[in-house]
Formats: sequence, C-alpha cells, structure tokens
Amino acid sequence: MSGKKKLIIGAVGVVIVIALVGLNASRSDGTTAVRLETVDHRSLVATVTASGQIEPTRKVDISADITGRIIELPVEEGDWVGRGDLLVRIDPSQYEAGVARSRAALSSAQASALQARANRDQARRELDRSQALRETDSTLVSQVQLETAQTSYEVAAAIATSAEHQVEQARAGLQEAQEQLAKTILRAPMAGQVTRLAVEEGEVAVPGTFSRETGLLLTVSDLSVIQVNVRVDETDVVRLHMGDSTDVEIDAYPDTVFSGRVTKIAQSAVRVAAAGSGGDQAVDYDVEITLDNPPPDIRPDLSATAKIITATRDSALSIPIIALTVREHTPISTETAPADTTTAEVEGVFVVVDGVAQFRPVDVGIAGEEHFEVLAGLSRGDTIVAGPYQTIRDLSDSTHVRAMPGSPILESTSSGDQATVSGTDQAAAAEQPEDEAGEFGSTLETPAQADSLFYSVQVAALGGLESALEYATQFESVAPATVSAIVRGQNRILYRVMVGALPSEASAADLRQRLRADGFLAGADGIVVRTPHALRIGRRPNATSGAQAVRSLRAAGIPAYMLSQPDGSALLLVGAFETPDQAQLNDSVLPASEESRSVVSRSGVARSE
Repeated sequence: MSGKKKLIIGAVGVVIVIALVGLNASRSDGTTAVRLETVDHRSLVATVTASGQIEPTRKVDISADITGRIIELPVEEGDWVGRGDLLVRIDPSQYEAGVARSRAALSSAQASALQARANRDQARRELDRSQALRETDSTLVSQVQLETAQTSYEVAAAIATSAEHQVEQARAGLQEAQEQLAKTILRAPMAGQVTRLAVEEGEVAVPGTFSRETGLLLTVSDLSVIQVNVRVDETDVVRLHMGDSTDVEIDAYPDTVFSGRVTKIAQSAVRVAAAGSGGDQAVDYDVEITLDNPPPDIRPDLSATAKIITATRDSALSIPIIALTVREHTPISTETAPADTTTAEVEGVFVVVDGVAQFRPVDVGIAGEEHFEVLAGLSRGDTIVAGPYQTIRDLSDSTHVRAMPGSPILESTSSGDQATVSGTDQAAAAEQPEDEAGEFGSTLETPAQADSLFYSVQVAALGGLESALEYATQFESVAPATVSAIVRGQNRILYRVMVGALPSEASAADLRQRLRADGFLAGADGIVVRTPHALRIGRRPNATSGAQAVRSLRAAGIPAYMLSQPDGSALLLVGAFETPDQAQLNDSVLPASEESRSVVSRSGVARSE
C-alpha cells in the first residue's frame, strides 16, 4: 500500500454499469454500434453556475487616521451598533497636549499682533508730525528725516500685517490640533453589526496609509440586505440579464436553497491568471445577486454557489448535448432557392432511418444541463444517434448503425435520460466473466437506484488535456484528483480538474475549505459538483493489486483511483462526472489504456493510491 494519504469516502455496495463504451464498436456485418434516442419534448432550464461569497450590501471598514494606543474598545465582534455609537477610544494625552500648545501659540500670536499694531500706529503719528512741520517750515524737518519717518511707518505696517497672518496661522494650528484630538474617538458611521474586530484594547492603532489591512480596526456591516458576489466567465456573462432569478446554495446551510435575483452585472472585466495555464488570463465579470429571504444568522464571507436561471422552456423539443456535432454541408437547391455549391460547417445530428444514419442540420436554442432545445430540423419521434461521443465525431453519412446495449430507444421502460435494459440482457451481461486483461461484463441499473451519490470539488477548468492532467497531480496528497472533459458552448471541450469523491455536499464543502486553507484555492474558487458517475476501466482481486494498477495508470498519465468492494476486490475508476453522457465523452478524450472502460455509478470506498 502506498504511503500517500488515504481519503475514506463511504462504504456502500456494488457499482452500476450504465453503458459499455469502446468495446465491440463494429461487427463483421459492417454496422456501427451507437446509442440511439428518440427526439422528444422535455422541460429545459438554462443556467449559469458560479461560486462566490456572501457580502452585505454596504459595509464600512473603520481605521484610524492617527497613531495611538487603544484605551477603550466597548464593542465585540457580532455586536449590533447604532449610528454614532462609540466604537474605539485612542489615548488622547498626546493630542490634548497638542491642543494646549496650539492654544498657547495662538495667544502668543495675538499678543504679538497687538504689539505690532501699536508700533504701526506710533510710526503713523510720527510720520504725520514730520509732514506737518515740513509744511510749516522746511528748515525744521529735512527731506531725509521725512523719508526716514515714511519708511519706519511702512515697516511697522508690514510687521502688523505679518502678525495678523501669524494669528490666523496659530488659529488654524489650534483647529488642526482639535481635529486630531477628535479623531481619538471613533463612532459608528451607520447602524449595523460588527462583523470583524481586528484589534484588542491596549494595541496601537496606526493609519493605513500604505496598507489597508494594516490600519483596519473593525468592520461594521449593514445586514438588512444580503448579496452574493460571484464571478462569471466571459462566455456566460452575455446570457445574464438584470432581474434573472437565481438559486443560491450556501455551504453553511447545506439543506437549504435560497432564492435571489441578479441586481448588478459589471461592465468591465476582472483579469486573473488562470490556474495551470502559464501566462494566460481568465476573463471574468463580477455579478451581484441579492437574496430575497436570507437567514437571520447569516455572516459575511460565507462561501456560496449561485445557479442563475437565464431561460426556461416547458415541453420543448430537445436532443442530448452529446448528439449535436458539426459537419460540412452543401445546401440542397429547391424551386425557391437556387443551387449553392458553397460548403459550410453547420451544426446538426445524425438521424437514423431504416438503420442508416444521415446528417441533418438543426437549429438549436437554449442549452439545459444535458439537452439542447431544437428550433428547427427535427420532429418528435425522430431517431437520432446520441453517443458515444467519439463515434459521433467519426460518423459519416449513409453509415449503417445498430443500437448498442443500453440505448434508451430499445427499452419500453425508459424515460427521460434514465437508461435501463431488459432482464434478459442484464442477466447475460452479469454472466459474462472478466478476463485477464481486465474486461468484464455489465450489471446494469438506473442511476436513481444507486445507494449513494458523490460530490467533488472543481478546482480548475482548462482548455488543454495535458495541462489539466499535470495540474491534477498536485492534489494527490489531499484527495483523489481526476480530470473530466465537458462540452461547453458549440462543441468546445474544457477539461475540469475534480478533487475528491465525497458522500455528501457538506463534506465536499469541508474539502473545499481544506483546499483553500492549504493554498490550493484562491478567493471564492472551487465549485461543489454532484458527480455520481465514473469510467470503470478494470477490476483487481484485492487492494494490493489495485494499488499497483493505480500507480501504473497514473504513471501513464491516466488519473485513476481505486474503489474498494465488500468482497475485497478493487475497481479501477477514472473521472468524476455528473451524467453518463459526460462519461462517454471522456472515454474518447482521456488517454488510452489497455483496460476496457464502462460508465458506472460510484459507491463504496474510494482511496488515493
């Protein structure tokens, strides 16, 4: 057994195989095995999911404008305060002395101004007498004496003016000292709750001139209106509108979904370095969601996941997302439309008629979690190719196809996306033995019958498989890490790095907190995703051989992990997926191995080896 840290996830029964992928893709008769589905009406909900944090609509960080020791701190974290209530008192001794010094300086300046005015008046009288004597008899006062008297008066007048300005300066100094003294008392600027208290009585408060965190004393928040601030990717933000309804899940309240609405969509982007992507930058937009009925004991900075509903359709004609593909297509000429020899790539599906698949262009509307809305090109009851993903990518017109085991179109009991098989096929699959290469038969069961679901933490979504596989390796000491490919937008594939396979959403949220505490996540990154499906690529008779197989697979670039069974055997799994279609997609995009692969519902004990 490897010395790496093991993560116990839960112990329940056997795995459930949904579809056998990658085996017997063709028979000797030349037909291709595909998953067939019938086009039908479904209710669709288009959503955008983003993670973020709880924040009040208004909060004020209280910091000091002066330096001094805190001598009184009458509030504690969590206290409710009213506008004008005392929050912090700083030692005023130094500033009281400054006020006294400034007041004395003002008095001195006023006395000096009084003396200067007296000297000015005396110089004025002497000048007036000299001018009168000069006018009476020019021999009594010479011209030099008269000019000296004039100069003495002008100097005295200037000194008096300077003294008046010194009085004003001293008065301003006193006002400044009084304001500094007033800053030793900090009061609440609004009514609210003290949501953060960063200092204790006796500490020295300093201005936060160069660092906001250094000068922060406490935070007062108005919790009357609660918001969730999330960051939405640039490819999704264009689908959002003001007032869109939102379902918000807060990690601290795992069993409750809160309703809200979008109240602000940022006009400018926030560019951050994408994890594991070198110098690339992810372009996100800040979106504010206001909760309608937040819980009374809610706190700021709680982690939350918002599912923003951008559009809904009731009973819309729909197809699986995996069925939509792109082909070069030449429009057919008609009487109203002239012949056009230009070929262009169009979106469409393969429609099966009498066992032959033909590409047909379709117009799609909104995208639900697993289905696209069909606007034109198909009718209810049409049979289409709905998997596997790699087969659809390679399929060409006029290919003869057959339904692979587990196709919903074969089952009279199938409904929606739940695939079942007949009892005969199930028994035959169960009797098929596992050979030395790791291939096995299938025991099929609907996902709804699974004993437990699993939850994983999405830590990154990258555009390249190699970078995603490399990024996943750093989490091996924390929890099983794997890579899951998803289709986003128009056949764009993203590779999600998923960590953990936990039996509850709350435990997955705890794992997210651990990852954040260990520095693996920044800010509000990390979305908890329900992932009940995986690719089973083999079985080993015991945990020791299973651990060896896991190490070999990971050395080959396949992020596998082990699932222990009650009989002591070990299943080898790859991936953590929300739907069987996602698992089928990953069968074609993940690195190949000598093991056979099947889509399963996970239960049991998962361990990182």
